[in-house]
Amino acid sequence: MSCNYIDLEMYYLQKCLVIAKTPCQNYIPQPRGAILVQQAEILATGFDNPATGEYAELMTLNKTRKNTVGANLYVSMFFSSVWDESHIDQLINSKIQTLVYGYNNPRLIDNKDYQQNLRRLEAAGIKCIYLRIPEILTFYAPYRFAEGIQDRT
Repeated sequence: MSCNYIDLEMYYLQKCLVIAKTPCQNYIPQPRGAILVQQAEILATGFDNPATGEYAELMTLNKTRKNTVGANLYVSMFFSSVWDESHIDQLINSKIQTLVYGYNNPRLIDNKDYQQNLRRLEAAGIKCIYLRIPEILTFYAPYRFAEGIQDRT
């Protein structure tokens, strides 16, 4: 049985969801997990840390000691509208190849900063892929409804 590209993407996003679901993450308003992968090797994992204010993506990049050029970064939910330019610069400077995310926060879809940050990443050569996975959509549903938001993802 062979494994195709989409199967691998889904596998890594599901691992991000496991990280987001860890017991210590349950109190965060929208817990998120991230994984950095290069040539099928997981280099690092991370999560949003309320104690330090560190975002899942940046924690993951900061934890690896290896070269991240050409690596793929997976995150359960893309949350770039709250980032300042230095956060986006850090992703760009890491020279990752792809950012794959499994949930598009409906609160941010029309946010101009969110759209601008996606364009900056793509202009820097980082392919941004939104891959809908039912388990991730189901996980974030209570957060979406708690805020009174309709799903437009």
